[in-house]
Amino acid sequence: MENTPVWLILNRISAAERSDLEKFSAIAHFGGSPELKNMFLFLQKQVLKCCCPSRVECYRAVYPGSPFRQEHFRQLLHKLTELVRTYLAIKELEENPTVKSRLLAERFEKLDLSVLAQQSLQKAEKKLEASRRHDPGWHEDRFQVRRLFYGAELSGARTQKLNLQDFSDELERSFIMRKLKLSCELISHRSVYRADYDFGLLDAVLDKVRQSEHLLGEPGIAVYYHCCLALQNPDDAAHFESLKPYLGTMAEVFPRQECRDILLLSLNYCIKKLNQGMIQYSHEGLELYKLALEKGFLLEKGEISRFTFRNAVAMGLKICAFDWVENFILHNQDKLPKLHRESMVSFNLARLSYERKQYDQALAFLQKADYQDILLALAAKTLLLKIFYETEALRTLDAAIDSFNIFLRRKKVLAYHRENYQNFIKYLKRLIALNQSNLSEKNALRAALLTEEILTEKDWFLRKLE
Repeated sequence: MENTPVWLILNRISAAERSDLEKFSAIAHFGGSPELKNMFLFLQKQVLKCCCPSRVECYRAVYPGSPFRQEHFRQLLHKLTELVRTYLAIKELEENPTVKSRLLAERFEKLDLSVLAQQSLQKAEKKLEASRRHDPGWHEDRFQVRRLFYGAELSGARTQKLNLQDFSDELERSFIMRKLKLSCELISHRSVYRADYDFGLLDAVLDKVRQSEHLLGEPGIAVYYHCCLALQNPDDAAHFESLKPYLGTMAEVFPRQECRDILLLSLNYCIKKLNQGMIQYSHEGLELYKLALEKGFLLEKGEISRFTFRNAVAMGLKICAFDWVENFILHNQDKLPKLHRESMVSFNLARLSYERKQYDQALAFLQKADYQDILLALAAKTLLLKIFYETEALRTLDAAIDSFNIFLRRKKVLAYHRENYQNFIKYLKRLIALNQSNLSEKNALRAALLTEEILTEKDWFLRKLE
């Protein structure tokens, strides 16, 4: 039963939802039956015990004393799965009253009950007008409601002249915001993985917004417009500066999940600039993380992703905010997914210990890290090389560099990450071979570092030269 949809769902929904589902499983209209309810009750008990039963155990709980019949059980499990899915769909509908009202209006029209349809649509429109959010979904909902309004008018009076401008405007705003948001995500993804995307109408959308004051004046569109241009043209800081004022007030415009997405896109910009050696973006990024923690934007289903956790630590370490980093790790470790919790906490404590020059402690923490995550493996290998350099373990350092080079050659899908770590190895070799008493050699290395565009550890090398 471990990998069946029913078992997976029951382990993720709340106790209150399981209680509702218990009642739902007895409603014959939705496929409920005594057998299904008994099967659900048995599985619910096993969830509370954290004990996944076998299919045979489940069958015997429903039919005590009866021999296990594979086909009969398969049919019963299928019915229970469909019942659970129906419950979840109804639950989702109840939590979105606008969609519920719109679907009711469509049904009333099919029944030729136009008055009731209009009442339902008016109810949906009032709820939309009362909402503070203006995200892409809000514009889509308004478009769908007005589509039904105009559909009803057209069917009632086909010769009537209709003003469809607001209808068209909602569709346009929804499309613009969706296009800009998706383009932001494509640009961010492309910078990590070797992917070639066709951005389609993006240039036309950017031109449309740029030339339309009323569009750029809408916070929902302005956020994604500036975010997209900042990611698309990272060397021009003007768009990131234009984006920043919106980040503190975006909760007034967007739902929580949308705020989280926008914040992560903004942090991606800071991380990319940081990877180019621009240390001031650590301050920018750390302020964004503090904002996210204060507002709860980092949480997704009560958890902080391991990538967000690691990046927050990196931002703090770059500007030597050691106490903040330690507090962040210790107070948020329980919010990491269980699968990655131990490795992520150990690795980030290793980074903190290294920065505090506690090298033995850093090595001890580093041994607990999970290297299955490629980005974690790259970061861990880099930290290991730095520790060997600091402790002057040169023979061990040479072997570790060779191992790292082999690792990089094997991994093909790393985009700028690959170039970044190759540059790290190149400059580390030059640093090892450097005659520290030769001023011209030091100046040549410093000049090469300063002009290197892709090198996350640029600041570390410059410190070593000092």
